[in-house]
Amino acid sequence: MAQIEATAHAGLEIFTRELERIGGHIVAGVERAMTRPPMQPFVFRPNTSGKSDSTPHDLVLDLGGPSSGRFWDVLTITVGGTRWSDVRAGTALVVVSSTPPQNAAGTPLGFVIDEYAALPKAVTGYGRSIRVNFPDHLFLVIATPTASSEYDALATVEQYETGARIQTVAS
Repeated sequence: MAQIEATAHAGLEIFTRELERIGGHIVAGVERAMTRPPMQPFVFRPNTSGKSDSTPHDLVLDLGGPSSGRFWDVLTITVGGTRWSDVRAGTALVVVSSTPPQNAAGTPLGFVIDEYAALPKAVTGYGRSIRVNFPDHLFLVIATPTASSEYDALATVEQYETGARIQTVAS
């Protein structure tokens, strides 16, 4: 009986040492992950286009959104026809939401960030005042568009790793 206890005790000691070794690796990995420098932000320009139908219903343009663990700061938005000289009917709502809006009238007020009364429109003064977090997307809702017409939209966004903005600003 004593030999069984001694063998069990020795096995338990080996098991405990192995768990401590594995735990040390886990702690070291977590510490490395917490002390690594944050991903540097980068600027890119998502764009999209859509064509209104012959009986113009509101047109929803989806500029996309950040992936998990990221967020966007929107710097500029431009919307209109395919060329700057293409004057288009309608107004545009800038919407940040996790679900696509169906039309301008049904868009909840809390999701509307801005409105453009005439198209084309280029807005460059946002200065990071529009934040798009995962799983949200940046939408433009064109209310009463010109029938059977192409609309283009693009934005300039800075993408950050979640938690990185505070660290990069402070440094």
